[in-house]
Amino acid sequence: MMISEFIARTKFEPTAEEYDKIEEEYYNFDGDKDKFCRSWVRHGGIQRLSRERVRKINDLKKQLEELNKTYNEDMQFYEDRDAKLCKELNDTRAEKDAALDKLAAIRTMLI
Repeated sequence: MMISEFIARTKFEPTAEEYDKIEEEYYNFDGDKDKFCRSWVRHGGIQRLSRERVRKINDLKKQLEELNKTYNEDMQFYEDRDAKLCKELNDTRAEKDAALDKLAAIRTMLI
């Protein structure tokens, strides 16, 4: 049975992944396409796939939340690191400038 035939008979549009599972059920079913589709609907196929979709959506939301948390932690780490490196650079520049000022003062004394 093709997915379009399944959709026409059940009025339910599964994803390709869902249809692979449905097709496996169909191959193990003792009956024709029409009987399988009626049986599948009657025995809660739509509700089962709907629950699986909700579960999958919730799992994906949790994964997204974890990724966002990790991203935010990483961003904070790199922002803190950047701020520290900028401070070190500015401190080094200030030390260099102070040393150059001293050197310039010494040169003017020697001239």
